[in-house]
Amino acid sequence: MNQEAGYFCRAFVGSDIQANVTTRTLREAEAEITRMIRSGAATAHAIQHGHPDSAPVLVARASLGIATGELCRYLHQNAGPEFDRWQVAYQSRSRLLDERWAVVTLSAAGIQEYGAYGKAVLAIWGNGSPSIV
Repeated sequence: MNQEAGYFCRAFVGSDIQANVTTRTLREAEAEITRMIRSGAATAHAIQHGHPDSAPVLVARASLGIATGELCRYLHQNAGPEFDRWQVAYQSRSRLLDERWAVVTLSAAGIQEYGAYGKAVLAIWGNGSPSIV
């Protein structure tokens, strides 16, 4: 994944867009959607520039209406070096990708979320910074 392509970050309350922010990198997008959830959004998505809104790379959800939730990363390729990297992580004992993300599902045929082929989970957060669960 080209992490320098830029990302649109959107915060939602219900189906209404609460905020739109542009970031340069995946790491910045991760921080931004985490901030959006902590600021009261029910969900927040990061979509890579040039990709459809239905294919977010990152999705965060508040849990029980409070600023605690789960941050998910989605893989939108079913072949190539990035898929191979996810597959190595998925088949490893720790399932860690980039020492931070735990790959929870991966299938070249696709998974049932956002038209993706893989899903990794980063964090449950509260007042602190994201951490692996």
